[in-house]
Amino acid sequence: MEVLSADLNYYYYDSSISSTRLVLSRTVPFNNKGYFHLSNSFFDTLSFDENYILDIRINARVTDCKLFSNGPNKKFNFNIYFHTPSDNPFHIGQDYRTFYNKSDISKLIELETYSGSSKLDFVEKNIISAAKEIEWRANLFNNSYSGSYLFNIQSKKGLIKNINISPDTSYQVKKINDSIFHLFYIKKTALNTLKFTAENNACDGDSICITASWYCSDTFAINQKSCDITSYVIEVKDKNPLMELNVIQNSRSVNLCDTIPEYMIELYNANEGTAYNVFLDINIPQGIKLIPSTIFIDHAESNGFVPLALPILLSNNTYRWDFNNIINSHRTLGLSGVNSFPKNRIRIKFKAITDCDAFVNSYFTFYSSAVSNCNEKSNEVFRSTNKIQINNVNVKNNVQVLTKTVSSTLKDDIDLEIEVQGSANFNDKDSIEIILPLGVKYVSNSMSPILGVQKSEPRIIIKNGVQILRFGLLGNPPTNNLKFRIKTYCWNNLQCNTFDINFNTFYNDVALCISTGMLCNIYLQTSQNLLKIDRVCPQLNITEFKIKNSNNDISLDLELKTNYSDAFKNDSLCIAIIADMDGDQKLGNKDLKVKEFIEIYKNLNSGIAKSYNVLLEGNQIKSCGYFALTIPKTCICDLDTAYINVSSLSTVHSSFEICAGSELEIGLDSTGSSKYFWINSDIPCKNCPKYLYKSSLNDVNSIKEYHLIDSLSSNCTREHIFTIQINQLQEGKKHLIETCKSEQISISAPVNKFLWTGKQLIDSINKTLKFIATEDQTILLHYNDSNQCNVVDTFCIKILDLIDNLSISPDTTIIFGAKANIWVKGASTVNWSPSITLDCSSCTNTQAMPFETTLFTAEIIDSHGCKKILDVLITVIFPDCDSTNLFLPNAFSPNGDSHNDLLYVRAKDIDKINFVIYNRWGEKVFETNDVSIPWDGRYQGKDLGPDVFGYCIEAYCLNGTKLIRRGNVSLLK
Repeated sequence: MEVLSADLNYYYYDSSISSTRLVLSRTVPFNNKGYFHLSNSFFDTLSFDENYILDIRINARVTDCKLFSNGPNKKFNFNIYFHTPSDNPFHIGQDYRTFYNKSDISKLIELETYSGSSKLDFVEKNIISAAKEIEWRANLFNNSYSGSYLFNIQSKKGLIKNINISPDTSYQVKKINDSIFHLFYIKKTALNTLKFTAENNACDGDSICITASWYCSDTFAINQKSCDITSYVIEVKDKNPLMELNVIQNSRSVNLCDTIPEYMIELYNANEGTAYNVFLDINIPQGIKLIPSTIFIDHAESNGFVPLALPILLSNNTYRWDFNNIINSHRTLGLSGVNSFPKNRIRIKFKAITDCDAFVNSYFTFYSSAVSNCNEKSNEVFRSTNKIQINNVNVKNNVQVLTKTVSSTLKDDIDLEIEVQGSANFNDKDSIEIILPLGVKYVSNSMSPILGVQKSEPRIIIKNGVQILRFGLLGNPPTNNLKFRIKTYCWNNLQCNTFDINFNTFYNDVALCISTGMLCNIYLQTSQNLLKIDRVCPQLNITEFKIKNSNNDISLDLELKTNYSDAFKNDSLCIAIIADMDGDQKLGNKDLKVKEFIEIYKNLNSGIAKSYNVLLEGNQIKSCGYFALTIPKTCICDLDTAYINVSSLSTVHSSFEICAGSELEIGLDSTGSSKYFWINSDIPCKNCPKYLYKSSLNDVNSIKEYHLIDSLSSNCTREHIFTIQINQLQEGKKHLIETCKSEQISISAPVNKFLWTGKQLIDSINKTLKFIATEDQTILLHYNDSNQCNVVDTFCIKILDLIDNLSISPDTTIIFGAKANIWVKGASTVNWSPSITLDCSSCTNTQAMPFETTLFTAEIIDSHGCKKILDVLITVIFPDCDSTNLFLPNAFSPNGDSHNDLLYVRAKDIDKINFVIYNRWGEKVFETNDVSIPWDGRYQGKDLGPDVFGYCIEAYCLNGTKLIRRGNVSLLK
């Protein structure tokens, strides 16, 4: 032990009222020799008589708990020596009436050790986990001294979460973190009961490790050690549910369209573990209906039978009652274990009725299952009712259905062979029914007869997406043995599982419906068989999963082993690394995929492990826990998931450069499960995940460093160091661009990352900016320089003033064929268009002779070098035109005397012409489209004799008017 100090309290005792009053209090430290000394000054202001009491208390501590506890002697002497430098007497103790000038007092003190842990008893040494919530208790009895306990509670595998101690009036609880609790103000009572609760995720068992430290006061320091520490271990073992199903019904025949005797279904949990997601499926034969008013349910919350709604249709004739949607408590509490009878039981009763086209001699079937608190599937239970029997309808043929698969690579196609054997011959009233799993299809025209049947196609009934095949035996020869094959496909639509193909045989019979008094067709079920198809797919296991830090990164070592058939060797699978973002060690929607790679089966030798190394870079590290998960590309059975936890993470360094006066947000995106703490004193929010750093203009060329502690879990932290380099802000450049109005401007950015801004600017992301300048404007170019400082360059666009003394000749009108003079003034160069009818296309003064009204444009270059466009309109008019514009003589004499030897058409203001001459028999002897070409009186190279010839002239005037003239002309000799 080490003696630290002494507390001296000086009291005045008033005997008249039997009361003590504190006069002076002081703590005096011991020196290194184990003494303490009070000087005279302590007593200078004190009175000395029998009414004053000096109380001395020694403060000490145990420095070595083990040595002190094992030591044989826990006694020590306490010596006090009083004296005064003068003759002033003083009083010692209430029992003394004599005054002394000096005194020696010696007292033997024996220490008594109080063990708080001996008062603590944990009631449960083992916990049978039957549900997601577990609890255990500890009794605190005969605690004769006040004090406190510090509990450190953790699970060995880390699978037991959300540990809590329930508060009570006998004590107070403070939760320091996820695993440490402080119990204080514990009352001195004969018995206190502490209640502990937690969430159990340990499906294969776990251990709760508890360390209890006792302190003799209600306060303690985190670094203060206790000499009374006791450890406890409570084993947690998991219990699964066990579903059982009973069906009770009186067996008797009924009439068709009559009520079937009542069914009573009892579903119960026969084991200690709680059952979750409990359901009951019911398969109802065709033509049988439940009567809604007769459906009732009895469960723990109902206090007897209460009405129940019809079940929900799943597929074909299968329906489901989902008790999570029916019983309020089942979604969270599930179906209790057998120890909670009758809370572990659900009872349903109902009645049904038959109808025409009913399947009789068949039965209801029931199926149920559940999951444990760890989402592991429980056992499956199937039960059938008594057969539905109709009066006066009996089975006439004992039938057996034998089935097998002929080919089952289970890639997509499966061939089935069906054999039906009867005790009597089949006839056209017999039929065979095949019900395929949902998603599987029948290959058309694939029915292949083998024995006793003819090739035929089935009647295909689509019911709730399921294909039902009905093969009739019409026209088949009498036989009691049938065999044929069919093909099915689309098996790749199904997941890895076992699937059933139902085979039924029926005999078409009639029975009297008592509700209508009419005979109805019914289908008497003569046999039933079930063929199970196992989706045999590759099996994949993760055999090893290790983790190690590498600077800022994490290196994962993964080992895979798979078994597969050659049919799958070209298929592939994905392996994903997923961060456990919520820290619950269970895959959920909050978890994040950080890495994925693809592997082909043939690269994994069947049955031989293959190792992989996966590197998670610093920005991919999101959590202290990681899953390795296999994801199928096609179909994989027995998928595997591995989990690993990181005990510590290396420091992450992040560097940034900003400009003086700018802001930067540093930190991490909050994951919801992490806790954060900034070490720097100038950050106001210590527990915020992010901090907005604001620099000033005076922070040029300085470096700031900030440290953030990210607690990803209770035992895993990572330090992030953010280094900020503050650079000097640079001033942008200014550019003046003078340009003509409507001229294209082209300016370029000097860097690859930039942004253009400006009035009416459409294009802002191209490195070279091109646009038409129509007015004065300013364009800004934003980019970062080499120090990552934002720079803004300015481009001032100035439109040059136009010169006003430019002019062009006025519009004018001319007669077709005339010329017009056009000109421009005030320009040094000009370019006229169109230029085809101009004397000079680049002269400032030129002549134009257009053949139609034309707008002539002059492109002028002014003294600034700017272009201006002026135009002048020349309107072309045409003279009047009628038949007088055409003249043809009525005779000519092609005799070679040079007088009237040629026949011409005389035309004025004519644009186009067609001149044709015919002989008296209507034969064309001459034709021309040119008025300058005459007729010389010849035809086919020979001179024609005197005669009268007809002519036709068709002409178009310059103004577009059409003229037609016909007549006769005489050829004379």
